This record gives sequence, structure tokens and C-alpha cells, in this order.
Amino acid sequence: MLNPTLSTRFRRAALVVASAGAVSLFSTGASTQAPRFYPDDPIAREPESRDASKAAPFEHSQLYELMFNLFVNAKHEPSGLRAKNINTIDEVADSSWFTNRIGTRPLTAEDITRGPNVGAPPDPSKWVLIREKTAGAHPGFTAADARGETWFLQFDPPPGPSPSPRNSSGRSATTRSSRS
Repeated sequence: MLNPTLSTRFRRAALVVASAGAVSLFSTGASTQAPRFYPDDPIAREPESRDASKAAPFEHSQLYELMFNLFVNAKHEPSGLRAKNINTIDEVADSSWFTNRIGTRPLTAEDITRGPNVGAPPDPSKWVLIREKTAGAHPGFTAADARGETWFLQFDPPPGPSPSPRNSSGRSATTRSSRS
């Protein structure tokens, strides 16, 4: 039979070896993890992956879309997948389809007064209406000014108890189209 003091020494030695092994195992696991952020994070501009210059407008029937979504996709379950075009701090990066305008640089009072338009305002001497606005509650048009630049024109509703929340000055909203 084994000596009781030898058995106790053996248990203590086994405990020390097991503890040292556990410490070394857990400390090496933490050092092998991939970095959470890389030197180029966060990405400010998303690289272009496809050429969309030949994209054409597609007119669809709103009645067809309503019926399709009501009866065909009625039991559609969300996938639960996160958006694929966000950077490491959950923001949408600038791209040819989206431009962050708030929080990317300090805004002056003149910037806020001017709004998103850059460059000269439209030349109102001659307008050519391209098409009418087909959705929404307020009337509007896509039109070309005398210089040939394309603009979206949307008008405020008639005056009522309070001004329009979109444009409290009472003027019509004019926005330059990205397509000229």
C-alpha cells in the first residue's frame, strides 16, 4: 500500500500541474484571437463592386405589388441577417448611392440655410417638365431649367394651422437631381 504522505504529495503536485496547465491554456487562447478593429477601420467610403451606369427605371404595378405581398409573401419570416453594407461601428459608409451629410463635418449656419444643394440655384426663366410625381400627398415634378439641369420640384400644401414640417418657411422645396 502507498504511504499516506506520498499520496498527499502526489495530489498536491497533480493539482499544481493541472492549475498551471489551465492557466497556460486560457492565457494562450486570448492571445490568438483576431483583432476586433483593423488599421483601416471604420471604412468611410464603400468600394464600388459593380457598374450601375446602365441601370434603367422599372415601372411596376402597385396593385400587383400589393397582391403579391398580401398573398404570396404573407408568411414571409425575416431572415435575421444583419445589413451587409455597414462598417465596424454600425454606420453606413458613403457610396455612389448614399452620402452621409450629418456628423461627418461641422455644419455652419450658412450650410444649414443652404441645405443639401451645392452650386447655383435653378434658372427659373424656362422650365421643361419631364414627368409628374406619382407618389405622395403633395404635388411635384421633375423638370429641366433653362440651363438644362434636372431638378425635382415639390410644393408645400396650402397654408393651414401650422406650416409643413419639411419646410417651415412656406416656400417650395427644390432639389437638384443627381442625373443631369
